[in-house]
Amino acid sequence: MKRALLLLFCLSLMLSLCACTEKNPDSDKLTVVSTVFPSYDFVREIAGDKVNNVMLLSPGEDVHSYDPSARDIISVKECSLFIHTGGTSDKWVQTVLESAGKQSADVITMTELVSLYKDEHEYDEHGHHEDKHEEEYDEHVWTSPENAKLIAEHICQRLCELDGDNAEHYKANLSLLKAKLEKLDGDIRAVVEGGKRKFIAVADRFPLVYFVKHYGLDYVSAFPGCSSKTEPSPSTFAALTEAVKKEGVPVVFKIELSDGFTAKAVSEQTGARVLTFYTLHTVSKEDFERGEGYISLMEKNLESLKLALN
Repeated sequence: MKRALLLLFCLSLMLSLCACTEKNPDSDKLTVVSTVFPSYDFVREIAGDKVNNVMLLSPGEDVHSYDPSARDIISVKECSLFIHTGGTSDKWVQTVLESAGKQSADVITMTELVSLYKDEHEYDEHGHHEDKHEEEYDEHVWTSPENAKLIAEHICQRLCELDGDNAEHYKANLSLLKAKLEKLDGDIRAVVEGGKRKFIAVADRFPLVYFVKHYGLDYVSAFPGCSSKTEPSPSTFAALTEAVKKEGVPVVFKIELSDGFTAKAVSEQTGARVLTFYTLHTVSKEDFERGEGYISLMEKNLESLKLALN
Protein backbone atom coordinates (compact mmCIF):
# COMPACT_ATOMS: atom_id res chain seq x y z
CA MET A 1 0.00 0.00 0.00
CA LYS A 2 2.80 2.42 0.91
CA ARG A 3 4.58 1.68 -2.35
CA ALA A 4 1.40 2.28 -4.33
CA LEU A 5 0.81 5.59 -2.58
CA LEU A 6 4.40 6.63 -3.29
CA LEU A 7 3.99 5.82 -6.97
CA LEU A 8 0.76 7.79 -7.11
CA PHE A 9 2.46 10.76 -5.48
CA CYS A 10 5.36 10.64 -7.95
CA LEU A 11 2.97 10.42 -10.88
CA SER A 12 0.99 13.37 -9.55
CA LEU A 13 4.19 15.37 -9.14
CA MET A 14 5.29 14.61 -12.70
CA LEU A 15 1.92 15.65 -14.09
CA SER A 16 2.06 18.81 -12.01
CA LEU A 17 5.48 19.67 -13.41
CA CYS A 18 4.23 19.14 -16.94
CA ALA A 19 1.16 21.27 -16.29
CA CYS A 20 3.33 24.03 -14.85
CA THR A 21 5.56 23.96 -17.93
CA GLU A 22 2.55 24.15 -20.21
CA LYS A 23 1.15 27.06 -18.23
CA ASN A 24 4.37 29.07 -18.60
CA PRO A 25 5.65 28.29 -22.09
CA ASP A 26 8.02 31.23 -22.48
CA SER A 27 11.01 30.66 -20.21
CA ASP A 28 12.63 33.96 -21.26
CA LYS A 29 9.90 35.98 -19.56
CA LEU A 30 9.24 36.67 -15.91
CA THR A 31 6.56 34.45 -14.42
CA VAL A 32 4.18 36.28 -12.08
CA VAL A 33 1.80 34.17 -9.99
CA SER A 34 -1.22 35.69 -8.24
CA THR A 35 -3.56 33.92 -5.88
CA VAL A 36 -6.61 36.03 -6.78
CA PHE A 37 -8.08 37.95 -9.70
CA PRO A 38 -7.40 41.63 -8.84
CA SER A 39 -3.61 41.33 -8.79
CA TYR A 40 -3.71 39.03 -11.84
CA ASP A 41 -5.67 41.70 -13.70
CA PHE A 42 -3.35 44.51 -12.60
CA VAL A 43 -0.38 42.50 -13.88
CA ARG A 44 -2.27 41.93 -17.12
CA GLU A 45 -2.86 45.67 -17.49
CA ILE A 46 0.70 46.69 -16.59
CA ALA A 47 2.79 43.94 -18.18
CA GLY A 48 0.66 42.64 -21.03
CA ASP A 49 2.54 39.92 -22.90
CA LYS A 50 5.90 40.83 -21.36
CA VAL A 51 5.41 38.27 -18.56
CA ASN A 52 3.88 34.85 -18.03
CA ASN A 53 0.85 35.84 -15.94
CA VAL A 54 -0.67 33.05 -13.83
CA MET A 55 -3.71 33.06 -11.51
CA LEU A 56 -3.95 30.18 -9.04
CA LEU A 57 -7.64 30.63 -8.27
CA SER A 58 -9.58 29.17 -11.18
CA PRO A 59 -12.42 31.34 -12.55
CA GLY A 60 -15.53 30.60 -10.53
CA GLU A 61 -13.59 29.19 -7.56
CA ASP A 62 -14.22 30.67 -4.11
CA VAL A 63 -11.05 31.85 -2.40
CA HIS A 64 -12.47 30.83 0.99
CA SER A 65 -12.56 27.16 -0.02
CA TYR A 66 -9.38 27.18 -2.10
CA ASP A 67 -6.87 24.41 -1.42
CA PRO A 68 -3.57 24.65 -3.33
CA SER A 69 -2.72 21.71 -5.57
CA ALA A 70 0.75 20.27 -6.08
CA ARG A 71 0.91 22.19 -9.38
CA ASP A 72 0.03 25.44 -7.58
CA ILE A 73 2.77 24.91 -5.00
CA ILE A 74 5.33 24.25 -7.72
CA SER A 75 4.18 27.38 -9.56
CA VAL A 76 4.77 29.47 -6.43
CA LYS A 77 8.20 27.95 -5.87
CA GLU A 78 9.37 28.53 -9.45
CA CYS A 79 7.87 31.95 -10.22
CA SER A 80 9.75 35.24 -10.47
CA LEU A 81 7.17 37.17 -8.43
CA PHE A 82 4.37 35.90 -6.21
CA ILE A 83 1.43 38.15 -5.27
CA HIS A 84 -1.05 37.14 -2.59
CA THR A 85 -3.60 38.73 -0.31
CA GLY A 86 -2.32 37.86 3.15
CA GLY A 87 -4.46 37.16 6.19
CA THR A 88 -6.40 34.12 7.29
CA SER A 89 -7.42 32.95 3.81
CA ASP A 90 -3.73 32.64 2.89
CA LYS A 91 -2.54 30.60 5.86
CA TRP A 92 -1.05 28.01 3.51
CA VAL A 93 1.18 30.59 1.85
CA GLN A 94 3.75 30.98 4.63
CA THR A 95 4.54 27.27 4.68
CA VAL A 96 4.98 27.20 0.91
CA LEU A 97 7.16 30.33 0.91
CA GLU A 98 9.38 28.96 3.65
CA SER A 99 9.84 25.66 1.85
CA ALA A 100 10.57 27.52 -1.40
CA GLY A 101 13.09 29.84 0.23
CA LYS A 102 11.26 32.87 -1.16
CA GLN A 103 12.66 36.21 -0.07
CA SER A 104 10.54 39.29 0.58
CA ALA A 105 11.79 40.74 -2.71
CA ASP A 106 10.03 37.92 -4.55
CA VAL A 107 6.69 38.38 -2.78
CA ILE A 108 4.00 41.08 -2.66
CA THR A 109 1.46 40.81 0.16
CA MET A 110 -1.42 43.13 -0.68
CA THR A 111 -2.65 43.56 2.89
CA GLU A 112 0.77 44.97 3.81
CA LEU A 113 0.48 47.80 1.29
CA VAL A 114 -2.58 49.60 2.69
CA SER A 115 -4.18 50.62 5.97
CA LEU A 116 -6.31 47.72 7.21
CA TYR A 117 -9.89 47.90 8.47
CA LYS A 118 -11.61 45.38 10.66
CA ASP A 119 -14.77 43.53 9.72
CA GLU A 120 -16.62 45.95 11.94
CA HIS A 121 -20.17 44.67 11.97
CA GLU A 122 -21.62 41.27 12.51
CA TYR A 123 -25.13 40.47 13.69
CA ASP A 124 -25.38 39.08 17.19
CA GLU A 125 -27.93 36.45 18.17
CA HIS A 126 -30.56 39.15 18.57
CA GLY A 127 -30.15 40.46 15.02
CA HIS A 128 -28.36 43.66 16.02
CA HIS A 129 -25.01 44.91 14.76
CA GLU A 130 -22.18 44.57 17.22
CA ASP A 131 -18.59 45.73 17.06
CA LYS A 132 -16.17 42.82 16.85
CA HIS A 133 -13.46 43.09 19.47
CA GLU A 134 -11.02 40.55 18.03
CA GLU A 135 -8.55 41.69 15.39
CA GLU A 136 -10.26 40.25 12.31
CA TYR A 137 -9.38 42.41 9.34
CA ASP A 138 -11.19 42.52 6.04
CA GLU A 139 -8.71 41.12 3.52
CA HIS A 140 -10.49 42.38 0.39
CA VAL A 141 -8.38 45.52 0.23
CA TRP A 142 -8.75 46.05 -3.54
CA THR A 143 -12.45 47.01 -3.34
CA SER A 144 -11.34 50.62 -2.84
CA PRO A 145 -10.01 52.04 -6.15
CA GLU A 146 -7.55 54.07 -4.10
CA ASN A 147 -6.10 50.87 -2.65
CA ALA A 148 -6.16 49.28 -6.09
CA LYS A 149 -3.96 52.12 -7.36
CA LEU A 150 -1.47 51.62 -4.51
CA ILE A 151 -1.28 47.89 -5.24
CA ALA A 152 -0.81 48.50 -8.97
CA GLU A 153 1.98 51.00 -8.28
CA HIS A 154 3.78 48.49 -6.10
CA ILE A 155 3.42 45.74 -8.71
CA CYS A 156 4.87 48.05 -11.37
CA GLN A 157 7.78 49.00 -9.14
CA ARG A 158 8.63 45.35 -8.50
CA LEU A 159 8.35 44.44 -12.19
CA CYS A 160 10.70 47.28 -13.09
CA GLU A 161 13.22 46.04 -10.51
CA LEU A 162 13.05 42.48 -11.86
CA ASP A 163 12.97 43.38 -15.54
CA GLY A 164 14.66 46.69 -16.21
CA ASP A 165 14.66 46.15 -19.98
CA ASN A 166 10.87 46.54 -20.02
CA ALA A 167 10.61 49.18 -17.30
CA GLU A 168 9.37 51.93 -19.61
CA HIS A 169 6.66 49.62 -20.95
CA TYR A 170 5.48 48.85 -17.41
CA LYS A 171 5.52 52.50 -16.36
CA ALA A 172 3.56 53.64 -19.42
CA ASN A 173 0.88 51.02 -18.85
CA LEU A 174 0.73 51.87 -15.16
CA SER A 175 -0.01 55.49 -16.08
CA LEU A 176 -2.91 54.34 -18.26
CA LEU A 177 -4.25 52.08 -15.51
CA LYS A 178 -3.98 54.83 -12.88
CA ALA A 179 -5.92 57.19 -15.13
CA LYS A 180 -8.70 54.60 -15.45
CA LEU A 181 -8.75 54.00 -11.70
CA GLU A 182 -8.88 57.72 -10.94
CA LYS A 183 -11.76 58.22 -13.38
CA LEU A 184 -13.59 55.25 -11.87
CA ASP A 185 -13.03 56.64 -8.38
CA GLY A 186 -14.37 60.04 -9.40
CA ASP A 187 -17.41 58.57 -11.14
CA ILE A 188 -18.34 56.47 -8.11
CA ARG A 189 -17.83 59.41 -5.75
CA ALA A 190 -20.11 61.56 -7.92
CA VAL A 191 -22.86 58.93 -7.78
CA VAL A 192 -22.53 58.62 -4.00
CA GLU A 193 -22.52 62.36 -3.43
CA GLY A 194 -25.51 62.85 -5.72
CA GLY A 195 -27.54 59.99 -4.27
CA LYS A 196 -30.69 60.33 -2.18
CA ARG A 197 -29.23 58.04 0.45
CA LYS A 198 -25.83 56.85 1.68
CA PHE A 199 -26.89 53.31 2.53
CA ILE A 200 -26.65 49.92 0.81
CA ALA A 201 -28.12 46.55 1.76
CA VAL A 202 -26.09 43.41 1.07
CA ALA A 203 -27.96 40.21 1.87
CA ASP A 204 -24.81 38.12 1.59
CA ARG A 205 -21.20 38.08 2.71
CA PHE A 206 -19.77 41.57 3.02
CA PRO A 207 -16.21 41.82 1.64
CA LEU A 208 -16.73 45.53 0.97
CA VAL A 209 -15.47 47.31 4.07
CA TYR A 210 -12.82 49.23 2.13
CA PHE A 211 -15.35 50.27 -0.49
CA VAL A 212 -17.90 51.69 1.97
CA LYS A 213 -15.20 53.33 4.09
CA HIS A 214 -13.71 55.04 1.06
CA TYR A 215 -17.05 56.44 -0.10
CA GLY A 216 -18.62 57.14 3.29
CA LEU A 217 -21.49 54.68 2.90
CA ASP A 218 -23.42 52.97 5.65
CA TYR A 219 -24.64 49.43 5.15
CA VAL A 220 -26.43 46.39 6.43
CA SER A 221 -25.26 42.86 5.62
CA ALA A 222 -26.04 39.26 6.38
CA PHE A 223 -22.50 38.07 7.16
CA PRO A 224 -18.96 39.44 7.45
CA GLY A 225 -16.64 39.11 4.45
CA CYS A 226 -15.07 35.73 5.11
CA SER A 227 -18.02 34.08 6.81
CA SER A 228 -18.63 30.41 6.09
CA LYS A 229 -22.35 30.85 6.77
CA THR A 230 -24.77 30.46 3.90
CA GLU A 231 -28.10 31.10 5.61
CA PRO A 232 -28.87 33.84 8.14
CA SER A 233 -30.59 33.18 11.45
CA PRO A 234 -34.26 34.19 11.65
CA SER A 235 -33.29 37.25 13.71
CA THR A 236 -30.66 38.32 11.19
CA PHE A 237 -33.09 37.89 8.32
CA ALA A 238 -35.69 39.93 10.19
CA ALA A 239 -33.15 42.70 10.88
CA LEU A 240 -32.11 42.77 7.22
CA THR A 241 -35.70 43.01 6.06
CA GLU A 242 -36.50 45.71 8.60
CA ALA A 243 -33.46 47.78 7.56
CA VAL A 244 -34.38 47.56 3.86
CA LYS A 245 -37.94 48.69 4.61
CA LYS A 246 -36.85 51.45 6.97
CA GLU A 247 -34.29 52.92 4.56
CA GLY A 248 -36.57 52.43 1.58
CA VAL A 249 -33.72 51.10 -0.54
CA PRO A 250 -34.83 49.94 -3.99
CA VAL A 251 -31.99 47.42 -4.38
CA VAL A 252 -30.67 44.55 -2.27
CA PHE A 253 -27.29 43.19 -3.31
CA LYS A 254 -25.83 39.73 -3.54
CA ILE A 255 -22.20 39.14 -4.44
CA GLU A 256 -20.86 37.35 -7.49
CA LEU A 257 -21.05 33.53 -7.59
CA SER A 258 -23.56 33.53 -4.72
CA ASP A 259 -26.84 31.67 -5.14
CA GLY A 260 -28.54 34.83 -3.89
CA PHE A 261 -30.94 32.86 -1.71
CA THR A 262 -30.99 35.40 1.13
CA ALA A 263 -31.22 38.38 -1.24
CA LYS A 264 -34.17 36.78 -3.04
CA ALA A 265 -35.92 36.15 0.26
CA VAL A 266 -35.40 39.76 1.36
CA SER A 267 -36.63 40.91 -2.04
CA GLU A 268 -39.83 38.92 -1.68
CA GLN A 269 -40.50 40.58 1.68
CA THR A 270 -39.63 44.13 0.64
CA GLY A 271 -40.04 44.43 -3.12
CA ALA A 272 -36.41 45.54 -3.48
CA ARG A 273 -34.69 44.49 -6.71
CA VAL A 274 -31.81 41.97 -6.48
CA LEU A 275 -28.56 43.03 -8.18
CA THR A 276 -25.02 41.65 -8.10
CA PHE A 277 -22.17 43.60 -6.52
CA TYR A 278 -18.80 42.43 -7.83
CA THR A 279 -16.27 42.09 -5.03
CA LEU A 280 -13.62 40.89 -7.50
CA HIS A 281 -11.71 38.30 -5.49
CA THR A 282 -12.69 36.00 -8.34
CA VAL A 283 -14.71 36.07 -11.54
CA SER A 284 -17.02 33.62 -13.23
CA LYS A 285 -15.67 31.51 -16.05
CA GLU A 286 -17.92 33.39 -18.48
CA ASP A 287 -16.68 36.81 -17.34
CA PHE A 288 -13.08 35.62 -17.48
CA GLU A 289 -13.47 34.33 -21.03
CA ARG A 290 -15.10 37.63 -22.05
CA GLY A 291 -12.01 39.46 -20.83
CA GLU A 292 -13.75 41.29 -17.98
CA GLY A 293 -11.35 43.09 -15.67
CA TYR A 294 -11.26 45.14 -12.50
CA ILE A 295 -12.30 48.33 -14.28
CA SER A 296 -15.17 46.84 -16.31
CA LEU A 297 -16.65 44.98 -13.33
CA MET A 298 -16.39 48.01 -11.07
CA GLU A 299 -18.16 50.01 -13.77
CA LYS A 300 -21.01 47.51 -13.48
CA ASN A 301 -21.03 48.21 -9.73
CA LEU A 302 -21.21 51.90 -10.56
CA GLU A 303 -24.37 51.40 -12.63
CA SER A 304 -25.94 49.31 -9.86
CA LEU A 305 -25.11 51.98 -7.27
CA LYS A 306 -26.98 54.57 -9.33
CA LEU A 307 -30.10 52.49 -8.80
CA ALA A 308 -29.40 51.58 -5.18
CA LEU A 309 -28.75 55.12 -3.92
CA ASN A 310 -31.66 56.85 -5.67
